[in-house]
Amino acid sequence: MGYLWRKARPAAGLPTLRMHDLRHFYASGLIAAGCDVVTVQRALGHASATVTLSTYAHLWPSAEDRTRGRGDEHARRGARPG
Repeated sequence: MGYLWRKARPAAGLPTLRMHDLRHFYASGLIAAGCDVVTVQRALGHASATVTLSTYAHLWPSAEDRTRGRGDEHARRGARPG
């Protein structure tokens, strides 16, 4: 597959990318779309979610990120306590 990709890529006018780069791009897109770790694991064919997390954990928003985002959203709406 690698040989075919290296031959087809320049013919298609695509930038220098490895198949691994495309796989990482795909996984990153799934995560950005809100997919959970098990969904991404299965899509990539990883043996376990641990493998997926060890590679892509930095891409999932942390609990702090989600909380901050929800707080900002709440403030923009002008919500009042109670």
